[in-house]
Amino acid sequence: MSVEELFVNEEISRIMKKQTIILGITGLTLAGLSSCNSSDTTISKEVDKEENVKSDSTALVDETEPDVVEAFDPAKVDLPEGYALFDSDRGDLNGDGVDDFVLMLKGTDPKEWKKNQFDETVDRNRRGILVYLSEGDNMNLVVENLDCFSSENEDGGVYFPPELSMEIEKGRLFLHYAHGRYGYWRYNFRYQDGKMKLIGYDQSENMGPV
Repeated sequence: MSVEELFVNEEISRIMKKQTIILGITGLTLAGLSSCNSSDTTISKEVDKEENVKSDSTALVDETEPDVVEAFDPAKVDLPEGYALFDSDRGDLNGDGVDDFVLMLKGTDPKEWKKNQFDETVDRNRRGILVYLSEGDNMNLVVENLDCFSSENEDGGVYFPPELSMEIEKGRLFLHYAHGRYGYWRYNFRYQDGKMKLIGYDQSENMGPV
């Protein structure tokens, strides 16, 4: 073999080795890319699976908020025009185990401010009453009398005027007039036949109860 042939054979051998190395690297690269693509596909499937699980669990949750029943507040009642809340009491009047409400109102007419026996200007607006009874989640107005009680500023003669108070006790409504050393009188109402009916009256004088 001549020197030229030897050099040619070595060059051909070197080129073939280089091509083999390049092909090997390319094969490894393609295999790696294929593995990455396979891994990405697996991750994507896992994410989709988790999203489906979240979606299914969300579908099982009822996001509808329950109805909230606001508690009855006498201070927030829409009163008749020309009246303000004077007093209130609560208790079960219709036997359903839920508190009912009795509101005492007072007129606000400025013309009813008058001078008393001591030459003092006092509020002589009369007082009234509202009775609300529970029915399920509602409070229904069953009694409205806007001027059944006199003013707390009436002349008392040589003594102060009677003091009116309300009390719900054992399912009955008591309207109590206290008159100091002169005694008291009290009206007893019960809810029956769809009305507040007077069923009793008590009176006590300084000579003893009647």
